Amino acid sequence: MIAAKDFHTTVGHSDKGVFARVVHPPTGNELMVDPVADEPVGRVVQQLIAELAYRVFDPKDFVTQLIRAKPKGFTRVVHLRSGKYRDSDGRKTVKDLQDELLDELAEVHATEKD
Repeated sequence: MIAAKDFHTTVGHSDKGVFARVVHPPTGNELMVDPVADEPVGRVVQQLIAELAYRVFDPKDFVTQLIRAKPKGFTRVVHLRSGKYRDSDGRKTVKDLQDELLDELAEVHATEKD
């Protein structure tokens, strides 16, 4: 799941002016704006977080399949780039399955970097 706590934000002052830096530690992705122009720093930070979140979670990377099987069907969510998937147990939503996949992909990415 991509949550606000997953991002580390730094706002400071450099020789060019105010800067904003946002890091997503699970993936190592980082964006920085130096200097922050005529926009409020809070808005710049929100834009950086949105951009990093989109890099981690692109809705086009997921496909939802409804599979009919006896005695009952189930839902499968597939992450296209990795080929990984999750099947519902009837209690989990598509969002829950996507969040599980994102958590696993972030863990895999973190271990690959070590």
